[in-house]
Amino acid sequence: MIAFSHNIIFKDEPKLDTHTYSDRLPTIQVEEQTIIDRVEFSSWIDMNGRDIRYYRGKYWGLEIRGLFVLVWDRDNSSIRYIKKNNYTREALFYWVLHTFLPMVLQIEERFTIVHTGCVEINKSATLLLAPSFGGKSTLVSHFLKKEFNILCDDTLGIDMIDNKYYAIPSYPFYRPYREVESLGIEIKNFNSTPKPINSIYLLQKSPPNSPIEIVEIFGIEKFKTLHFSLFIDFESIKKESFAFLMKLSNHIPIYKISVPWDLDRLDEVYNSIIDKERE
Repeated sequence: MIAFSHNIIFKDEPKLDTHTYSDRLPTIQVEEQTIIDRVEFSSWIDMNGRDIRYYRGKYWGLEIRGLFVLVWDRDNSSIRYIKKNNYTREALFYWVLHTFLPMVLQIEERFTIVHTGCVEINKSATLLLAPSFGGKSTLVSHFLKKEFNILCDDTLGIDMIDNKYYAIPSYPFYRPYREVESLGIEIKNFNSTPKPINSIYLLQKSPPNSPIEIVEIFGIEKFKTLHFSLFIDFESIKKESFAFLMKLSNHIPIYKISVPWDLDRLDEVYNSIIDKERE
């Protein structure tokens, strides 16, 4: 499978992946192992409805209680996993693609990873930001129904290529119902090719009968909008993330769009974004 501009190969679980690969992209193998070198670990915390803890030592990793330990092997560019009692293939697929791989790519400073939906409009990337349950997946679904190409439903990489900021597509699934440990529905018109970022929209809930307004934001408010969307905010990468987001906020327009909380008006929201992108 192509995810985040990498070939991701589930070596020991080939039934999880029937997608194509590209010989022009770097490869990360996901493979099983049985032991882990001596490590230090954090206290248990909640993530995605599970108890997790971080591993530190020769390798960096994440343990999901009862499921598996995921370990990043930088020297071999591979993700290794150690099965626990409640291991399932589906959970491995979810935790690797949805959570652990984006963490690895951020920590390795390959990309800056943000929580966002992203659609292709006029051959460019348009990002849709919102808090959890803020409507971005619903809007992404609407663009899918209109047969637009989708770059991501929830998590996106951002990179600078040839002095332009590009959206790095995640993986070809979207989760309209946010099922636990499920990647959801496969996106048939998923575009795995990076696209230049044209604009960013922050979705804001509004009363069902309110007008749809699009207002550009500036200055520190732009940075705050991007910062709250960061996938992770570890202390070890805080300085680099801060600098990257400041530069990004100076180059890409960001708009607030009021979204009436009424599914019958979703097409109006969609049309407002399309009209804005055509200006």
